[in-house]
Amino acid sequence: LEDVSAKEGVIFPAMKHEISAETKKIYGLESSIPELVQIKSYSDYSIDEAVKRDFSCISFAYAVISNVDIVKSNKELERMKKEVIESVGKYSINDIANISSIASYRELFKKTGTDFHSKRPSPDALLRRAAQGKDIYNINTAVDAYNLAVLETHIGLGGFDFDKVVEPVVLRYSVLGEQMKLLGDNKATILRDGQVIYADATGPITIDLNYRDIDRTKITEKTKNIILFADGGPGISTVAVKGALQKGLDYIIKFCGGTSSTITVLR
Repeated sequence: LEDVSAKEGVIFPAMKHEISAETKKIYGLESSIPELVQIKSYSDYSIDEAVKRDFSCISFAYAVISNVDIVKSNKELERMKKEVIESVGKYSINDIANISSIASYRELFKKTGTDFHSKRPSPDALLRRAAQGKDIYNINTAVDAYNLAVLETHIGLGGFDFDKVVEPVVLRYSVLGEQMKLLGDNKATILRDGQVIYADATGPITIDLNYRDIDRTKITEKTKNIILFADGGPGISTVAVKGALQKGLDYIIKFCGGTSSTITVLR
């Protein structure tokens, strides 16, 4: 399913044909190529109606990469990071503010009551680090790979350990009193009403769209399956969102291996 709205999506769950253990043994299929992780139902992923009402052009895209092999660092990836940081490091703070996607995310933050000066959208924060002559953090080859795509496309990308995500995922407003332990924090953060968040079936997994992520679903070197999201916003085309996601997927596969599902775009 590509470039479809939640209402246009297929209403049936993704089906997986099972081959019996006996049949696999007879035909020598025991060591066949690993199967793709199955997304439960494409139609379950959605954008809440209240968010769509307030931001009519908002969208997001996602795909799953199965069977990745993540390590701490990679020399070629570090070289590519250095080259990209040197390139975008020429931007001034004003240049960054005038990038259309950055302006879009800032406007979304402003309209939902978040101060983008103290809580910056992730592409904004990464570009500012580069402009200040700072390297981007070395987390692992998966996170570093999609952060490289963020620097190049200026579109927010967020990756999560798919085995720890409880489907479906919905882009919605937060509710006063919801709690989430953010990555790197010791204490839970209590949300207010009206923040734009991604949430799985158990609760929020991001805060303020792409500002910060929950600790529970973080990608580590033990992660085997990744779900990667690309964040749309007011005035950001679905073509740009899908293109940024594809670049993030390509970089992850380049440095971590794995196989990607089809990209799905929701609006």
